[in-house]
Amino acid sequence: MKKLLVFIATAMLLTSCMSAGKMMNRAQTLTPGDSKEKIVSVMGHKPKRTQVLGEYEAWQYRGDAAVYDMYCVIWLKDGKYYKTTTYNGFMSFRYLQLSDMNE
Repeated sequence: MKKLLVFIATAMLLTSCMSAGKMMNRAQTLTPGDSKEKIVSVMGHKPKRTQVLGEYEAWQYRGDAAVYDMYCVIWLKDGKYYKTTTYNGFMSFRYLQLSDMNE
């Protein structure tokens, strides 16, 4: 029984890491000036959270993880892709407020 639990926990962790990795690999294919439509197409879905601060819009995606979450922020300026930043959380399921980030 103990071996089964270790196997399940390991499988969940590996699966979640691949999901976060897939998210980051997709984000790395974006280039400055890409449209919102292209971003949605590349990332596979619309963001779970969006925020606006001045001339910037931030689209936040969370990589599925069992324990350690990875968040990817797609920054847009004037409605076009500008850059990508990331942050991590520990079982937080909490998207950061834009003002919490060092933009």
